[in-house]
Amino acid sequence: MTVSAYVHISVQTGKTKSTLNRMSRIQGIKSACSVMGPFDIIAVVQANDLSGIERIVTGKIQLLPGVKTTMTSLIV
Repeated sequence: MTVSAYVHISVQTGKTKSTLNRMSRIQGIKSACSVMGPFDIIAVVQANDLSGIERIVTGKIQLLPGVKTTMTSLIV
């Protein structure tokens, strides 16, 4: 069974496009869109288990240049 989550991402001003480009190369990110509101990007992440979601968010997304904060919401 796979686990999916929405990851809400805030980035530095002017970094949305480059962050989206980098995210497109990360395995496990099924889609990512620029949005308006309190976050700049919302991504759908999918993995085999919760540990996989954690590895993608903390080990890949949060380390991208320009990423300020993330908030992850598991899809039930």
